[in-house]
Amino acid sequence: MKIKAEKKVLLEAVTPTLCALSSKALIPALECIYVKAENGVLTITGYDLSKGVRTENNVNIEEEGSLLLNAQKLNSIIRTLPEGMVEITTDKDYKVTIVSGKIKFEIIGLPTDGYPSIPELAGDRSFDIPKGILKKLCQQLLFSVSVDEKRPQLTGINFEINEDKMTLVSCDGFRLSIRHEKVKSNELMQFIVPGRTLSELMKLLDDSDDIITVELTNKHMIMHFDNLYFFSRLVEGEYIDYLKPIPKDTTIEVKVKLDDIIASCERASLVIDERVKSPVKITVAPGGLLLSCDSVNGKVRDEIPASTTGELDIGFNNKYLLDALRAAAMCGEEEVVLRMKSPLVGMSIQPIDHDSFFYLVLPVRLNDENN
Repeated sequence: MKIKAEKKVLLEAVTPTLCALSSKALIPALECIYVKAENGVLTITGYDLSKGVRTENNVNIEEEGSLLLNAQKLNSIIRTLPEGMVEITTDKDYKVTIVSGKIKFEIIGLPTDGYPSIPELAGDRSFDIPKGILKKLCQQLLFSVSVDEKRPQLTGINFEINEDKMTLVSCDGFRLSIRHEKVKSNELMQFIVPGRTLSELMKLLDDSDDIITVELTNKHMIMHFDNLYFFSRLVEGEYIDYLKPIPKDTTIEVKVKLDDIIASCERASLVIDERVKSPVKITVAPGGLLLSCDSVNGKVRDEIPASTTGELDIGFNNKYLLDALRAAAMCGEEEVVLRMKSPLVGMSIQPIDHDSFFYLVLPVRLNDENN
């Protein structure tokens, strides 16, 4: 194989594939990227058996070929080179020579025989979604994805598409997150994408309105945008009935500015010892909220204005509460409505006048000292 390409083009080809490599690979080939030069196109693939990235770039190919290269090593070498043309040559023993001006590197590659087969990168169902919207949706739901492998369906985000409406759900047993968004599709779909996969995908997305085409097979999701394919295995099995834990007939309602309650929770968190995890207590009273916390590190009391109906004392894990409030703020809302029923039933966080998001946070029991 012999190719010539600008440093910038090579970085655009190699760098995205790094997020699909296994950090604890038992197979040496999975620490490598699959490099193929054919028909004027340089194709580079990173794959860890659960997710993968393939990039395709037009380059000057003087001799076709393919091999495996250590991804981190190749990426580091290319980054150190000056701007300009880079020549990469391999011989029959998979010795790779990289030349840029007067700089010359020699590294050893591997044959492609030991590389796992890549799934077909074409699905039978599809929909389109802008990059920026998908990135924001992931940011607003990943915090409540479970890490408990005993319940594998909860380790991913559940996607449901019904005509032009998409519903995304994540739940870890302590928090439930639901987001609704419009999409371009006329099909019915339901699939679960691993949270770890979506965390890596976010590194490749920007905030633009550029369209991503998402295709589905029975076992894989394939996303095509720019000059790359991002693909992932889906989580098998049925997702939970996420509507079941949502409390009915809530009697306590609070309309509050997000900035006010987030700032108050952040202040309360300053006295919390991470080892003890004292709860943040919210007291719903006429005309406002009182947030307080008593911990081994100290005490805090903070009152914020709010429109309230009913009275209640309820406690929360400060991190779980803050994650949900910050996610609601990402949706662009300035004010939300909090709905509660009792000190032992989850509190919902919703928009005032629409239903684009819904967050539910389970409370923690307040002891006598907190009360």
